[in-house]
Amino acid sequence: ADSSSNLLITSFDRTNLSWSAKGYEVYEILGSSNLLTWARAANPVVPTNSNASITLPLISQPKQFYRIEKVP
Repeated sequence: ADSSSNLLITSFDRTNLSWSAKGYEVYEILGSSNLLTWARAANPVVPTNSNASITLPLISQPKQFYRIEKVP
C-alpha cells in the first residue's frame, strides 16, 4: 500500500543492474533464460544506503532475464 516501498530499477545494461533499496536489507538477484527456471545469478547484496547495484555475470544465452527479491 506504500508506494515508496516498491523496488525501482534505476539503471540496467548487459553488465550492471542498479535499484533503489533500503540500507542493510538483503536482496537476491535471480536469472533465467526462459522465465520458467530461475537460479541465483550472483551473491546476495546488502547495500549500506538507498542505492544498490551489482555487476552482472557474462552470459552465453541470447536472452537473459533478471529479478530482484528482498530476502525476508
